[in-house]
Amino acid sequence: MVVEFGHKKSLSDFTWVIDPIDGTRSFVIGNPTWSNLISLNFKGNPVLGLANFPVLKKYYLNISDKIAYVVENGKKKKLSVNKKVSFNNIKVSAAFHGWLSLDKQKKIPKILKLMQFPCSDALSYAHLAEGRVDAVIQCSNKIWDIHPVMPIIKAAGGVISTWDNRDAVHAGNILVSVNLPVHKKILRLLRPVVK
Repeated sequence: MVVEFGHKKSLSDFTWVIDPIDGTRSFVIGNPTWSNLISLNFKGNPVLGLANFPVLKKYYLNISDKIAYVVENGKKKKLSVNKKVSFNNIKVSAAFHGWLSLDKQKKIPKILKLMQFPCSDALSYAHLAEGRVDAVIQCSNKIWDIHPVMPIIKAAGGVISTWDNRDAVHAGNILVSVNLPVHKKILRLLRPVVK
């Protein structure tokens, strides 16, 4: 089991990854966007994910690698990204969380111009799975931040990787997009700040 505050060894191929309060800053100031995140991993890869937003009274989960739902007020709705959006019309939610210096931000002016919506921790990833935004760019995610939402995003049809196009299972700087063409274009725009 991996929890935000520690790791417990196991002989099983199955492990839990738990973030009891994702969005600690939001929780502290009373912003309702904080969540409880849980994933079930098989051999290190997330297969089931849950993102619960207690204050918003809704949660997101996948039941397979092809089906995910949002449950709100007792009503269940299947999740699907906005597959038809073109790059020229994308809605981008992004935050650098102090990780990217102003000098580095100057190297990616097109990304800065695309950033129209604030990032709200895991809720931004959930909004992409719902089709509300088309790309999410975040810095310095830990495995407990990203593993629980990975299977939800993938089941909803989204694409996820690190900024240097590695498997997001390793965590780090994360890009999530609604389709591969959009994903590839944003990866190219991020190149100047990829180490």
